[in-house]
Amino acid sequence: MDFSYYLAQYLSQSGINLITFIFVISFFVWEIPRTFRMLEKEWMKGIYSEAGRAVDAFIFVVGIAAFFFLQSNLKSVARLAKTPIFDIVLAISAIALPVILMVVFAGRIFSRIDSNKEMTQFFGHTILDLVHTTFQISFVLLALPSGILLLNYFL
Repeated sequence: MDFSYYLAQYLSQSGINLITFIFVISFFVWEIPRTFRMLEKEWMKGIYSEAGRAVDAFIFVVGIAAFFFLQSNLKSVARLAKTPIFDIVLAISAIALPVILMVVFAGRIFSRIDSNKEMTQFFGHTILDLVHTTFQISFVLLALPSGILLLNYFL
C-alpha cells in the first residue's frame, strides 16, 4: 500500500475522532494531579512548571477548535489531500514533528536517569511526561490539517 491510504485513514472521521479522544484523555491525565494537588511538592517540582499551565490550557482550547474545524470541513480536507503538495507537506510534517517530540522526551528521560532520584519518582515523572508528550503529539496531528487548510483558504 502506498502512503495515500494511510493519509486517508489519518484524515478520516474515525481517525480525527481517535486523535481527539487521545488528546482529551491525555490532557486530563496530565492536568488532574496538578489541579487537585494529588502529588506532594517534591513530586511536582521536577515535572510541572506553573508557566506551562497557561500554555497547556491554550493548546487544549486550540486543539478542540481544530477538531471542530476539521469536523465541519472534512470534505475540503479530503479534497485538498488529493493535491500533491498537500500530500508532501502533511507527510513530512505528520512524521517529523512527532518524531522530534519523542526525541525530546527521550532526552528528558536520560537527563532524569542522571539525576539519581528515587525509582518511584523517576517512574512517576516518566509516565506523566509520556502523557504530556502524547498530548503534544495529538495536538500536532490535529492542528496540522487544520492549519494547512486555513493557509489554503487565505493564500
